[in-house]
Parts: sequence; structure tokens; C-alpha cells
Amino acid sequence: MEKLAKALFSMRAMAMGLFIFLSAIAIATFIESYENTQAAKLWIYNAKWFEILLAFLCVNLVANIFRYEMWKREKIAVLLFHLSFIVIIIGAWVTRYISYEGMMMIREDASSNIVYTSDPYLWVNVNDGKEFQLTHDVKTFLAESYPFNSANLDIEFPKHKTPISIEYVDFKSKQIDTIEINPKYKSSALDIVTDGMKSNYLIDNEIFNLNGVPVAFSPNLVNGVNIYRKNDTLRLKPNMPLQYIPMKEMQKARQSGIAPPDSAFVQVAPGEEVVFATTTLYQIAGQQFVFKQEIPNVGKKLIPSGRRDVGSDYLTVKVTDGPHSKIVRLRGGAKEIGESAYFEMNGLNYRLEYGMKRITIPFYMKCNDFILDRYPGSDMPSSYASDLQVLDTANNEFGTKRVFMNHVLDYGGYRFFQSSYDADEQGTILSVNHDFWGTNITYFGYLMMFIGMVFSLFAPSSRFRELIGVLKKSHAKSVIALLVTLFSAAVYAQDSSGHVHDHEHTHQHDQAIPAAPVKPVVYFISEDQSDELATLLVQDNRGRIIPMHTMCDQLLSKLYRSNTYEGRNAVQTVISMHMYPDYWLDQKVILVPSALFDKYNLTKYVSFRELTDETGNFKWIDDYNAALQKPEGQQSEAQKKLIKLGEKYQVLLGIVNWNYMKIIPMKGDKANRWFMPFNQELMMHDSVSSRLALSYISSLNDAAKSNTNFSKSTKLLNDLKKMQRSIAPVSILPSESHVKMEVSYNKMGIFKNSGNSYILFSLILLIIFFIRVFFNPSEKSDRRYSIAGKVIFALMGIIFLYHGAGLFMRSMISGHAPWSDGYEAMVFIAWVIVLAGFIFSRTSVVILAAAALLAWFFIFVSQLNLLDPEITPLQPVLKSYWLMIHVAIITSSYGFLGLGFIISFVNIILYLTRSSKNGKEVTKNITVLTAVSEMTITIGLFMLTIGTFLGGIWANESWGRYWGWDPKETWALVSVLVYAIILHFRYIPGLKGKFAFNAAAMWGYAAILFTFFGVNFILVGLHSYANGDGSVNLPGYVWLTIAIFLVLTIVAGVRNKKYLQTQRELL
Repeated sequence: MEKLAKALFSMRAMAMGLFIFLSAIAIATFIESYENTQAAKLWIYNAKWFEILLAFLCVNLVANIFRYEMWKREKIAVLLFHLSFIVIIIGAWVTRYISYEGMMMIREDASSNIVYTSDPYLWVNVNDGKEFQLTHDVKTFLAESYPFNSANLDIEFPKHKTPISIEYVDFKSKQIDTIEINPKYKSSALDIVTDGMKSNYLIDNEIFNLNGVPVAFSPNLVNGVNIYRKNDTLRLKPNMPLQYIPMKEMQKARQSGIAPPDSAFVQVAPGEEVVFATTTLYQIAGQQFVFKQEIPNVGKKLIPSGRRDVGSDYLTVKVTDGPHSKIVRLRGGAKEIGESAYFEMNGLNYRLEYGMKRITIPFYMKCNDFILDRYPGSDMPSSYASDLQVLDTANNEFGTKRVFMNHVLDYGGYRFFQSSYDADEQGTILSVNHDFWGTNITYFGYLMMFIGMVFSLFAPSSRFRELIGVLKKSHAKSVIALLVTLFSAAVYAQDSSGHVHDHEHTHQHDQAIPAAPVKPVVYFISEDQSDELATLLVQDNRGRIIPMHTMCDQLLSKLYRSNTYEGRNAVQTVISMHMYPDYWLDQKVILVPSALFDKYNLTKYVSFRELTDETGNFKWIDDYNAALQKPEGQQSEAQKKLIKLGEKYQVLLGIVNWNYMKIIPMKGDKANRWFMPFNQELMMHDSVSSRLALSYISSLNDAAKSNTNFSKSTKLLNDLKKMQRSIAPVSILPSESHVKMEVSYNKMGIFKNSGNSYILFSLILLIIFFIRVFFNPSEKSDRRYSIAGKVIFALMGIIFLYHGAGLFMRSMISGHAPWSDGYEAMVFIAWVIVLAGFIFSRTSVVILAAAALLAWFFIFVSQLNLLDPEITPLQPVLKSYWLMIHVAIITSSYGFLGLGFIISFVNIILYLTRSSKNGKEVTKNITVLTAVSEMTITIGLFMLTIGTFLGGIWANESWGRYWGWDPKETWALVSVLVYAIILHFRYIPGLKGKFAFNAAAMWGYAAILFTFFGVNFILVGLHSYANGDGSVNLPGYVWLTIAIFLVLTIVAGVRNKKYLQTQRELL
């Protein structure tokens, strides 16, 4: 029994338990991404076996505290660190079983005391219509993949002879209505086409909402459009002004390049009846639609939507009362207010719901006002807030407070967070958290953990000090002074420090495409004039005010994958595209993905007209729409690339229609919108500014045609720049110095240049290292290599500062910390990796070489199409000091852990090349590098752990919960546990050797890579940078890389085993 207990509570058992735990939560993220959150909770997070596993880990941890006598004074830091996990788990238990969270919806000038829980409940109300009424509810997590779904209730109703029972029958998730054609159906459906060939099916006596305009297939009047049958003919009667035009007239207009005149439209007055004709474009209240066809014998049924964010959940139950029973289908689900199902059976009235449970709190909360601010000229929210008032008559409290993102209201044990708002912007949606004890116990655990980590780095008997001793014994140069200042150096340095985002996936069918003349002409402005024009301000589609250079650089890069075209810069090229569209529509300026070459008979570059069919639309519009309707994980490679090609098509169409040339601010516009010079609304309100811009464009044309100087253009351009700054509010404009900085930043290509330099210097340093290790050069040659290494070291320092300057410039341009999106995080991690390399480089030159190699990899990946380098406005939740703290610490940890990975990889190479001839020198380097790798991993793990739990605090301030098993935070925890196990290898028999540590440290970084890339592009969550649905398949080269690393690890392990066996035989 004692032997069993010893094995059960050993470090090996602890590592095994942690491995099972991290594997389980990792699997749960895939379950959540492929199905839903409820499935992940049922299978793992809320499962009893999962709670038993956590209890076992706590007991095992206590046992190991006694086994290793962590209560001793010299180990107090380690004790504090390990006890913190037990405290955190206790806090989580309190949160799960005692507390709750939900949401409160309040309209302006209204009050509420109802909180809707985040968890779904089956809610049942039974009454006899006289004196008795009973209400029951049960928390009901359901998933289609879970075989043990339950939604059962037994009810004893007073003075009722028979018992009442509710039994689970079926559950379907994310279902949508679709049509089924079958002779059994007597109704018909109208195929109404909207939003770029999207079909909407309107069945008899139903109403379709056309972006706020009701369209009813019924004679009963609605405040929109009524469609009905009269004398076997479909009729249309609007309740507001409507106009229509046959589609053949629109096609003629597209082909001619001239917009149809107003006289081509037939006007319909409110209440007027007209024939509802097919292939006709109808326009009403700013919306438009086409009647494609009528489909007879149509009914509706539920089918899976195939998307996580589309459709509703349906629970089917059987209600039994004695001999009577009824099957009831309930629509609702998690985070939805369930639709009520009413029925009468056996003398009792029933009301059933499946969805959020209503909880009454002991006071009211009133919304006095809801305030929404947007970025200039954009629909993108900049911030939103609610002026709230507590109405607590029992305690005579009537205080007020403004609540907005990251600023909460605490009252009566409840915390209120600004979460969202109603679609009409006349009401607020608050997250509500009732978890005083759970949150504070957990926070106390975080504090214990932080103190334990800091003390364990500097305690005299700590493992960190032991590793420094290893370096001293290996005669390595001292790095103690650098290590003492490690955190301050890293954090202080952080704190002091072309694509177009137009992915709406719609086609602008009403925009004219100029017809090609017989001999189209083209001219270009001079390079000097393009430099002048580069600083003219433009408002992009997100509302950010940017230099013309930035816009042109993004547009040309999007189309052509370069910021130059045939020797001309982006400004010269894109301005020419605007001014001479007839020429550019025939030029091969659109880069085609290679996956489309054979399928659509395309070459590497094509023209706009090659992608346009005879009707003036994108040639493969049907394939394009079919691809868009699929979740990203189900799209083929060709479909993904077709979507990209469609985006490029839209970009060039937008250029020739001047959609991006928003250079004139509207005087007094509350939304701070900017317009292109030809805009009718602008010309009506400010013809002076419009004429100034048109005069400048005309002068460019004259000067370019006559090949004369651009002095007149320069004068008009300066007037245009002054006009912009005189009209637009100063608060939304970048300063002139910032504009020049952004143009310089665009031209310098700092990060790409830094990456190229890192790979060059890294290879040189690696060559020097391996020559000195394997070829035993003479003293004279070794001295030369040493000098060369010092020169490269100095040059690397210059590139490192250059790289940092790029981050600083981006921070100044964007106005926020340069790690706020995926692209910025990549280049920042690369910078931290090099920083870590410099900190440890005095131990061995190969450390800096390895760091530079990994930094190059991160920068290289950032230059691919995975991440958008465009500087964009921050989402409201990111406008917080936590962005500076949490994101900086956690991304910095990726750098230190990455250095540990690359050092361990170098060690694997050394294991592969070690022989009896060079064994002594190679082994010495392995010992030193292993010690440094463990030190960098220790620092990285501490930073990752602190950053992860600080993220929990930020989440609690923003969303009302400190932990929600979001895939990003879950995988951060997986990474913490992976490295925690690796650092405990030295306590586990069979894993104590240096080879096992290096192999694990190398493979452990896969958890970090998946946390960053996998979560962002494969899984779906609050932190995802992906624009699609997640579930993207891993590319083939990733599997190839894994296979190569696996072979290297196995071969290195075999060679290490043989080498050690040989050494033992020699002894």
C-alpha cells in the first residue's frame, strides 16, 4: 500500500496528471471550434472526471510539498509558488458552484432588475388557471455529439392526480430554415435576390426583413412592401416611394459605362399597385432587390447552417401527464432568450422555454443615456458607454456612474460591465458578474504566484542560481549582471518604445465600368510630384486618416503584390489608374494565385476585363458566391484563392470608380466623413472644396500630357492640404510630422530589411561557431574568427536598434502599443527574441546567431499573406492600459521561450555531429547551452504564466469573467503546463538527462506556435485574428517540417545513446 501511495503521489504521476489535463483542455478547444462551447463543457470542462483529475493534482501537489520539504526557509519561494495553484483552483470551484454571470439589457430611460444567465436552462411553468402555479428549471447543457444529453424533470402538481414528467427527445444545434420542394406543400415561394446574388425565399404569409424594410408575401399591409396574388398575377404595393428598372436596361448601362438616367426608372407612389415582374431591379428606402422567380409547392424545414454563428438551437422534449403526452420543440440555447411554447394538456396550462434563465436581483439599474462614438467617417465603433444609475430603495442608494469598456460599476456584490448595445443604439447590454469570493480568492492566488516567481529567481538556493553556477564551472563569461536586470531591461524597452482591408465579399452591380476606347491613353505624374502628393491626407474605409502614400502603397500591393510597377512608385501608378481607367482596365496588373491557373485558364497576371463577363460582372460570380457560403474549413484551396481574386477585382473596380479617393472633409459633418471630389452630396454642401480638388486633378492631367513642370499642380496641392486642415477637426488629424513619419515608415521597409540582415548575420555567426567547434582552428585563426564575431555582434546591435526604431515609428503612427494585432505581435516577438539573444550572448556567440535565425523566421512569416500589416484603429476593448501590460509580457515570453527552442535545436544538431573525436568540446558546449536554454525557458515560463493570469484580470475588467476557456487563454495555459512539465524533468527518472530536456524544449515550442498561429487561424474565439470561421487545415509544408524535426530528434537520440555507451565502455 505504501509503495502504491508513493507511486501515485510521485513527481512522475504529477507529470502524467498534468499531461492528461493539458491534453484534455487542448482537445476541448477543438471540440468547441468544430461544434460549440456546450459540447466542450459536456465532454471535458464540466465533466466529473475532469473535476476528479483536478482534485488528484491538488492532492499530489500537497504530497510533493511534503516529499521535497518545501516548507523549509530556503524553499519558501517555491512553496508559495506551488500553493498558489491550489488557491486558484479553490477560487475556480467557488466561481463554478456558488457564483453566476449573465447579461442585463436596458433601454434608454428605462430600468431593470433582471439578469439573464449565460448558461442555458430548461424552464417550465405549469398552472391550473385558478389557484396553483409551479415553476421549475434545470441547467441544461446539450450537444449533438454528446450521447448522454439530459433535459428531464419530474413535477408534482398540487391536487393533480397524475405525475408530470419531461423527457429529453432530441437536440439540434445551429439550424436554419430552408425550402423543400414537394407536391405535398400547397404554398409557393418568391426568390428575392439581394446583396450581390444572395437568394432569400419568401413563402406565403411570411415577412422578409430587407435591412429594416419589411417585404411581405401577403395582402395584409406592412410598412414596407406588400406582394400578393390578384387574378393569377403577382402584384406589388409599396407603403413608401419605390422605383424599378428592368435588368436589361442596367446591363446596357454597365456595358456603355454610363449610369442610367433617372428617366429610365419607373416611379411607384405609396399605395400604388403594379405588376411584380421578374428580372427587374426594385429600389426602396436605400435598399434594392430583384425578383428572380416564383417556386411552387414549397415548404420550409430545418437544416444545419454549417456555421457557428448562424442559426438557432432546438431542444425537443416529451411532456407526459398520465395517459396524455405531447412532443414540444423549443427554440433557444446558450446566450439566447428562449422562445416560449404554450399549450394546454389534461386541464393544465404549460409554458416551456429553453435558453437564458431570468434572475431577479435586489435592486434596479437604470440607463439614463447610452453613448456611442465612431471612428471618423466609419461605422466602426471607437467607444461606447452607458450612464447608469443604481435604484436601491431598500438601502436608499441612488448613485450614478458611467460604465464603458474596462471601466465597471460595483454594487451589492454585483459587477456591471459594458458589453454591447442594441442594434438601434437606443439601449445598452451589460455583462453582470456575481462572484465576489471566487474572483478575490483567485486574485489572491495570482498574487501568491507572482511573489513566488520573483523570489525563486533571486533566492540563494534557487534553481536559477544553480544554473548560473553551472555556467561558472563551464568557464563561460558571466551573465549575472544582465540576468539581474533582465525583467527591467525587457519591460522598460517595450514600454518606451501592403494590404487593403476591404473584405466585404460583395459586388457593386450598380457601379459603372468604363468602356475601353479604341486607343486608350495613359500618363504618369512625375516622381517629384508623387513625393509632394504622398503627404495629402485620405480617409480610409475604417475612418483612419492616412497619407496618400499609405493608401496607394496598400492598393498596389493588394493588386500586384509589389509597391512599384514597371519602375514607377505606388503613388504614380495608382493616381494614373484613377485618371486613366480605360487604359488600366486592360493592363495585366492583377496577380492571380497559382491555384487558379488551370481551373480557370488564367496566367500569373490578368487584366480587369479578362475577369469580367459580358454582363459586366465578375466572370465566376457563381463559383465565388458558392465559396463564400461555405465555412472556411470546408473551402478548397481553389475556392479560397478565388475569394482573394474576387477581392482584387473589387479593389480595381473601386479605384476606377474613385471609391478610395476620400480627400475632402465635409464641413460640419457630425460623423467626420470625407468624400471623393465627384460626390454629389459634397458638391451640394461645399462646391469650393470640390472645385479645388478637381482643379488639382485637371492640372495633373495637363502637366502629365504636356510633359511640363508641375508648379501649378504643386500650388493647388498645397491649397488642398491647407483646406483639409482648416475643415477637419484637429482631433482626428495626424500632425504633419506624423504624416512624414508614416511615409518614411512605408518607404523604409524596416522589418523586411531587419529580417534580411538577421538571416545574413545569423548564418555568418553559425559558420564561425561550427568552425571553432569542429575544426579546431589555430590560435591565430581563432583570433580572427573572434574579431569577425565581434564585428557581426556590433552590426547586429545596429540592426536591433533599427528594428526597434521601426516598432517605435509604428507605435507613434498608430497611437497605440506596437503589439495590438497579429502582424505587430510577430515583429515585436522577433525583436524580443533578439533582445534575449543579446542578454545571453556573452555565454556563447551561437545564442545570438540562433536568436537572429528565429527572429528572421518570425519576420519572414509576418511578410506572408497570413497577416495584414495595415495599421487599423483599435477595437474598444483594446483601449486599455492592459494592452501595454498583458500583451507585452505574454508576447515577450514567446521571445524567451523561442530562444530556448532555438538553442535546444542547436543542441540537437550538436548531438547529431558529436563523435569520439570532438566529443569533449561538443559536450562542453551542450552543457553550457542547455543551462542557458533552461534559464531562458524559466524566464519565459514565468512571463507567460504572469501574462496569462494578467489576461484573466483584463478579461474580468472587460467581459465580466476572469476565465472562460476561450481557446486563446486555454492554449496559453496548455503552454504553461507544457513548460512546467519540461522544467520538472530533472525530478523524473528516465527524463533527467540533457538530451531529454533539449528534445522536449525544442518540441515544447510547438505549443507556443499553436497558441499564436493555430488559435488565430484554425480555432475560433475572442482573441482570433482570423476573418473566417476557423478550422483551417494545416498546410502540407507544416506536416513536412514536423516530419523533419521528428527524424532529427530520433536520429540524435540514437547517436546520443551510442555515444554514451561508448564513453561508458572506455571507462
